[in-house]
Amino acid sequence: MGKFKSALTVTALVAGAGGALLLGMGNASAQGTATPWAPGGVDQDANAVGGLSFFDASGNLITSGQINNAPFAAYVEGRVAPRVTNPTDTKATLYMYIPVAGQTPDTWTTNEQITLSTTYPNASAPGALATATLPVTSGSAANDTTLATIASDEGSTSTASGYQNIYEIRMYTNHAGGTTSATYDYADVTINTANNTWALAYTPDAPVATTTTLTASPSPANVGATVTLSATVSPTAAGTVQFEDGSTPIGSPVTVTAGVATTTDSALALGSHTLNAVFSPSSGAFLGSTGTTTEVIQTPKTPTTTTLAQSGSTQYTGSDVTFTATVASNPVAGETGSVQFFDNGSSTPLAGTVTNPSTGSYVLDEPTGLPVGAHSVVAVYTPTDTTDYAGSTSSAVTFNTANAPVGACASETLPDSCTAVSNIQAEIPVGTLDITTPYTAGSPLDLGNLVLQPNATEFKGTAAFTNIAVTDTRSGAYGWTLSALSSNLTDGGSLPSSTINSQNIGLTSVIGVPGAGFTGTVTPVSNPAADPAVGSAAVLQAAGQQGLGINPHTVASAPVGTGPGTYTMSGTLTITAPTSTEPGTFTGTITFTVG
Repeated sequence: MGKFKSALTVTALVAGAGGALLLGMGNASAQGTATPWAPGGVDQDANAVGGLSFFDASGNLITSGQINNAPFAAYVEGRVAPRVTNPTDTKATLYMYIPVAGQTPDTWTTNEQITLSTTYPNASAPGALATATLPVTSGSAANDTTLATIASDEGSTSTASGYQNIYEIRMYTNHAGGTTSATYDYADVTINTANNTWALAYTPDAPVATTTTLTASPSPANVGATVTLSATVSPTAAGTVQFEDGSTPIGSPVTVTAGVATTTDSALALGSHTLNAVFSPSSGAFLGSTGTTTEVIQTPKTPTTTTLAQSGSTQYTGSDVTFTATVASNPVAGETGSVQFFDNGSSTPLAGTVTNPSTGSYVLDEPTGLPVGAHSVVAVYTPTDTTDYAGSTSSAVTFNTANAPVGACASETLPDSCTAVSNIQAEIPVGTLDITTPYTAGSPLDLGNLVLQPNATEFKGTAAFTNIAVTDTRSGAYGWTLSALSSNLTDGGSLPSSTINSQNIGLTSVIGVPGAGFTGTVTPVSNPAADPAVGSAAVLQAAGQQGLGINPHTVASAPVGTGPGTYTMSGTLTITAPTSTEPGTFTGTITFTVG
């Protein structure tokens, strides 16, 4: 038998009239193959909010272990904080459930407690787990129940396809003196009693892989020079980077800020170094990664300078032009090498033979000049002795070359003036006027449970409605008006109480941020939800249509003269509902129109 045995009973998440404003919940990045009770990675229990990450005693991410060990994992972290209350939950507990074929996870009742309720954050945990704000259980050899004991206590799983030997581990949270959360993070594990092992079978929201890129500057560098190491982590994730020279740490771990961690080192020895940047994420939501680069530390070289001069005509094609590069070094004695001339950043040097008429002087003659167009010519010096001398590049000589003139202007004795007429043309595009919002059927704006109001006659909920973006690329500065129209919300039923009237949906406190180039003043309009809430069959009120219902309502307007650009708005979405509304999940749409 286990060290302790405790069954857990929790209530359902969806209660009250409002329900949650959502169209479905899925797991876009899951680990393992979805189980029969999460077909296609879609959780069938609204209380399941995220996955679990398992760690060993050193804080390394694991996906398997021994079922006879207590604890089976030294630390377990939930990937989504299940509940924020007042006060916020600070304790986490693990339970193991027996899946039942043909039943949704919210109806399973056979479960047993694995760990005692442990407090998080745990300052004695390794690495980022010590300060993690997500819920973390800390295993105990003295108090935890082994997975083998629970499997023996509760019996075998269903023999139905996809259910054999699979158990579900759930993490619930609470605070001192508080009730246990209804929501939970979970993972499904396979238990093999033949070899006494467990392995992760499925968990939603799998850790995201990262890539760390390391650069060193300057590269190469002289002995004693300060080398700046920069590690870029993609996608951006919180954590630290340990820089290393081979396997030797360079200082202490550096916190990643906005995806980048940097450090400096002026003690790298002469020679070639393999430098590493080892990224350690702050939580199990991301995987670590390592970036590597090679840095060469060399003895200081004698610097050189290269200057470039141009003679002859560069105004017209066909005219002889000469480029002369002068290379100087200290000391000058023994300086030899070669110079190549490059135009407009090309990696191919200008054609022609470069002569070396005297020490440090390199000449390229272009008898027919350069092609029509803009030119930016530089001279690049490469020393023969690259050990003692450094190469150098001149500043650019810039000019424009045109076709040689014809007619009267081309005579040897030019007139005082010469004119030519050129026709030019340009078009202004029509442009477009677009409106976008971030909420889709797969990722709706979820207001959660509506709250019963003190007057006990209605439910109400609010949420921030963000990133309503109007993008105007039209010419003419016509201005625009943005309107919104809400549908009724329904839980799919046929009773009057199955509908929340669209006048009960309101958008207020609209503010905006202009994008680059946007001019003009946008006037926001508030459309508060009906309060008190109107019934499902209510029609146009005497004071006018309420909320965003019945007909389109103006949300914001920009006057004529407003320039092109993007204007991004946000506001507060409010939903009210009479207490006669039946419990359930109500869904609907808000249609924005700009014109």
